[in-house]
Amino acid sequence: MGVHEKLTSESRIELHELLPEQQKKKQLGYDQHPAFTYKAGESLKEHSKRVWGIEYPNIVKGTFMA
Repeated sequence: MGVHEKLTSESRIELHELLPEQQKKKQLGYDQHPAFTYKAGESLKEHSKRVWGIEYPNIVKGTFMA
């Protein structure tokens, strides 16, 4: 399961793993409204990797764009 091997997902292009943790914490809504932020993504990272093959799948368009 996951993203087809011949496709490059948006999440891979966005290079989330290169963004320092201190920058991720500056994301709008990180503390008060974390549903679509890196904070929520961190708690789902293991499961996302298992299901989609990547830690930050962009299932909902714009998940980590705020």
